Amino acid sequence: MEAHSLTPSTIKVAAQHLRTALERAVANRILDRNPAKVVRLPRRNPTRHTPMSQDEMRRFVHSALMPSGLGGFWWYGPMIAVGVLTGLRAGELRGLQWGNIEIGDDLGADIAGVIEVTQQIATIEKKLVFSPPKSTAGTRMLPIGPEVAMILDAQKQRLERHALRRGTRSWKENDLVFPAQAGSPACPNNMRRTCRRVAEAAGVEPAPRMIGLRHTYASVMVDSGVPPHVVAELLGHADVRLTVNTYNNMTPPAQREAVAALRRALGEKGLGWG
Repeated sequence: MEAHSLTPSTIKVAAQHLRTALERAVANRILDRNPAKVVRLPRRNPTRHTPMSQDEMRRFVHSALMPSGLGGFWWYGPMIAVGVLTGLRAGELRGLQWGNIEIGDDLGADIAGVIEVTQQIATIEKKLVFSPPKSTAGTRMLPIGPEVAMILDAQKQRLERHALRRGTRSWKENDLVFPAQAGSPACPNNMRRTCRRVAEAAGVEPAPRMIGLRHTYASVMVDSGVPPHVVAELLGHADVRLTVNTYNNMTPPAQREAVAALRRALGEKGLGWG
């Protein structure tokens, strides 16, 4: 197969396997050195994910929480809705447990609860395992509004009813907020499939990926004038520069107004150059 027909991610994985195999050959004294160590793959341009507009986000969340037309609600619908309303990573959503959530008595309060992000479920050697968040900043306290609190409250009741119907033999209790239908960790492929179907039901094109939900959350924050360092804290970015570089095309309204005010101060002719 020609190299230009491979995706960058496939090339990267192939290179990692080759490097590991050669390292074992060195350890077994078959080779004197690992030639793959000096190979540097070309840098990949970061994938740009177009966030949903606020109207699309509204329709998307409503569709995620409405009946699927298949005789019931989307199983992962609440997870998808919480993902776009909190900016949690897919692994953080999968690893979220009820012990990490505290909801106040007043569900109508501006801050109705808090989510303590302490772990994620990652795929390691084709196995789903609990692990720390992506970065040290990923461990964080995330305040939630009444909409998210009500979704979580309804999800807890829904899981309790579902577990009773399944019985102890076919339900594996892991205290997960968004488990698979047997109580085990959520399947990434099913999450992506639900995200795509919810988008289709909401008339959102192109359908966002799971990372696109996080980008939508961030874009709403930035467009609403939330300072970059606050957005970075909410997203769990270790460096605010990552937030600025990722969302540098989204200028907060307050900053846009500041630039406009400067232009007004210069007058209609501006600096009169040219």
